[in-house]
Order: sequence, then structure tokens, then C-alpha cells
Amino acid sequence: MKLPRRIARYEPKNDVIFVDATGIKAQTLETVDAIFDELEAISKQYPRRYAIICWKDVEIGSPAVAAHYGERAARWNTMLAGVVRYAADDPLLRSYIRTEALKHQKSGMRSNLYATLEEALAAIEAMRESARRGE
Repeated sequence: MKLPRRIARYEPKNDVIFVDATGIKAQTLETVDAIFDELEAISKQYPRRYAIICWKDVEIGSPAVAAHYGERAARWNTMLAGVVRYAADDPLLRSYIRTEALKHQKSGMRSNLYATLEEALAAIEAMRESARRGE
């Protein structure tokens, strides 16, 4: 399956992988696989970077699709220094993200939900500072 548009790009200014999932309708396992195939490919090009994901108007089709998302997200998370998410305004989506993050906590997955891009960038900077201090 192919996504309607590319959703991930490397942003050198902030040295992050930026994922704009705005409006994605993850109704099937195939859609989730297409998303994470793209994310894993860019993460191989830019290893151990931080990622910021915009979740505006994203829909996840079912608990089974959410669980598959969680499994793929946990695997992707191991390729990154850290991940933050913002604009996940839908309560059901927020619940799915939190539930999957809790299930995959041992792989380093965290829910890290912020309201704005600015808050997400600040969280990345705090993570970088913490890593520099060895915390």
C-alpha cells in the first residue's frame, strides 16, 4: 500500500525527523505498515535522531489497528534517540497512544503528548540536554 503523500522528512535546522501525519486515516494494518515502512527508511538515513510527530486529525480504525501501530512504533522507537508527539486532540487517539506506550514501555516508548510544535521542540531540547548530562 502507498500513502497519499510522504509524511516524513529530515529537518536539519532542528536536527529532527519531522513526521506530519495530519489527516491520516489509519483504518487498516496495511496503512500502519506503509506509515512505518516510510518512518523506518528515513530513520536508517538519519540514525539516532529525535522525531516529532504531528497527530492533527489522525484517525485509528480499531483497537487491533492501534495494537499493530504500537508494535511498529515500539520497533521504530529503537532506531531513534527519542520521540515526541503533538496536536493529538482526539480523546480516543490520545487514549490509544497512551495505552500502546504503556504496553511498550520496556522498548523506551513514551506517550510524550504536547499541544503545540513549540512545546514538542522544547521537549526535544530538554531530552538532548538530559542526554548530554548523562541522565
